[in-house]
Amino acid sequence: MKRTVYFLLVSVAFFSLSSAQEQKTDSLPPMAAPKVPPELLKLSFLAGEFVTDTKIFPNPVAPNGENATGSLKSRWILDSMFLQFEEAIDFPIFGKYRGMGLLTYDKNAKQYYLGMHNNFGDHPSYKGNYTGDTLILEGQIPFPGGTFQQQVMWRREGDNVKLWVRNNMGQGWMPVIEQTYRPAKKNGRK
Repeated sequence: MKRTVYFLLVSVAFFSLSSAQEQKTDSLPPMAAPKVPPELLKLSFLAGEFVTDTKIFPNPVAPNGENATGSLKSRWILDSMFLQFEEAIDFPIFGKYRGMGLLTYDKNAKQYYLGMHNNFGDHPSYKGNYTGDTLILEGQIPFPGGTFQQQVMWRREGDNVKLWVRNNMGQGWMPVIEQTYRPAKKNGRK
C-alpha cells in the first residue's frame, strides 16, 4: 500500500512539474529570427540549384582544353551565416569531380571566406571582397615543389552566374576555368 501511495505522489508531482514547465515555456516570447548582415545578403545570387557548363582552358593534361556539364546545389545553413556548395561534374579526361565548400563573411577581417574540399584531395581556402559587382577571392594553392596563387571570381549575369578561376604561377594571371551556372528547371519550370 505504501508503494502505491508513494508512486501516486511521485506521479502527481511529476505531472504538476510538467504542467508548470509547459506553462512557463508557452509564456516565453518567440525567438527572433537571426539578422543576416548585408554582406551575406549580397551572396544570395549564388544560392539555389544550377546546371553548370564548365570550360577548362588548354593545359599540359588537356592540351585542347575540356568541356563538361554538371550541377551545383547551394543553400544557406547555420542560421544563414554560411552558404554551402555541393558540386558534381563528370569530365571526359579528368573524371568525376565532387566538391563541397562553405562561403561566408568574416566580419572581424571584413572579407569573404571560402573553404573548399573535393574528391581529388584538395582543400583550398580563399579570402577577398567585391570589386564592383564581382566577388574576387584569392588563395595560396600548394602543389609539389611550392605554391601558386589562385583567384575565384563570381558575377551575376542576368539569370545566370559566371565563375572564373585564374592561376598565377609567377608569370601573371592565366585563365584556368570558366563556368556558367544556369538555374535548374524543376517540373518544366525555372
